[in-house]
Amino acid sequence: MQKGNHYLNSISTELVEQELFDIFLYESNGILYNYGDHQKGNVHSRFNLLKSLATRWILKIKSVVSGTLMKEPTDLIISNAYVTVPLGTRIVAPPWSASFRNNVYPGNVYKTINAINKVRNERSLRAIYSKEFHNLIKAYKRCIEEFVKKNKLKAAFFPNDLSFYENLTIHTLNRIGIPTFVYLHGLPARYNRIDDNRAKYLVVWGEGIKKNYVDAGVDPDKILTLKHPVYHNFQFTSLRSSLDNILVLTKAINGTPSSSDFLNLPNRSVSLTYLEKVKSILGKVGVKKANLRLHPSENADFYRRNLIDDFFTVSEDSKEDCLKSASLVVGPTSTMVLDAILANVNYILFDPVENDLTLDGLKLVSPFDGKSFIKLTVTEADFVANFTHPLENINKDLLNDYFETTSEDQVLINLIGA
Repeated sequence: MQKGNHYLNSISTELVEQELFDIFLYESNGILYNYGDHQKGNVHSRFNLLKSLATRWILKIKSVVSGTLMKEPTDLIISNAYVTVPLGTRIVAPPWSASFRNNVYPGNVYKTINAINKVRNERSLRAIYSKEFHNLIKAYKRCIEEFVKKNKLKAAFFPNDLSFYENLTIHTLNRIGIPTFVYLHGLPARYNRIDDNRAKYLVVWGEGIKKNYVDAGVDPDKILTLKHPVYHNFQFTSLRSSLDNILVLTKAINGTPSSSDFLNLPNRSVSLTYLEKVKSILGKVGVKKANLRLHPSENADFYRRNLIDDFFTVSEDSKEDCLKSASLVVGPTSTMVLDAILANVNYILFDPVENDLTLDGLKLVSPFDGKSFIKLTVTEADFVANFTHPLENINKDLLNDYFETTSEDQVLINLIGA
């Protein structure tokens, strides 16, 4: 069952269409919950102000010079997925993208998006539940439908189906019969039968991930397992694993509840609590300091102001440079486990559980429950064992089984008729 916050549930009768409830759910939760300065986007900074103004003006300019890159209708695929599938068809960014590239949409699309963004930026439930905003949503749908009629749109790929425009566009394209795909952008920390299930198809990176979705109630026939361009065919024979230069990953807290069947948003102190637990277990094995890698959405100043000693040093290096120099990585549920393996460095999976839930109130899911290709570190003894025996901590055969794929790119080509 889909759940909103208590207030949204109490006023949901105002939304005659269940589709609108679904579209507004994530947006509404963001208004009520997403405010802490642990998130970069919530900081009242000159950068965020300029970013907002730039987006507005880029869309405004595009509305004037709309369609300049496409003189005649041609086969198109809309995509902002993190993975590009070679389909032999022109791929364009979605219309809400603040970029001058792929300016193929008519001016009314950009004008409507700017009007929608203006209301969304008010961060007001009264504003987004107003009749005026509902009319803007209908106008956006008409714009997309008209664009599809005049052009040869073959399919649309998105990295998720929760975010406002992705959700809205998937609903719109589904209704007019355009194939839609959620192309997974990371290893999920939650599975349910609602999220990642709004599009017609779901693309995952391996049979292990597919099984998790099927067990959660998603139709197996809609799930494609395609080889990820990076995360596949792991061939390591050794993994660096020493205490010389440890990289610790933060446990980033979502700004907005990210599960539609379970309303959960821990307070931001969880991120600090997690690091204290990491420091405790590292201290027991003689470690005096460690580098700290933040999630891209996090605000470094939040950690610098609130960590009470100098055990952790916030790294400003790129992900690649951090992993290249690390002698060991310690982190929670994260796709970074795969990046660490590709960088030939051992990953200590440390995600403490209390009363069957992680610090951020979720159940551990495969492979982060320790029952798949990587072991879960709970105690100091676990840490020592998994640190000193990296090839037992991370089982290469089980890893490759988890990311085994059965679908080929040709399957996608057939589905979209490219």
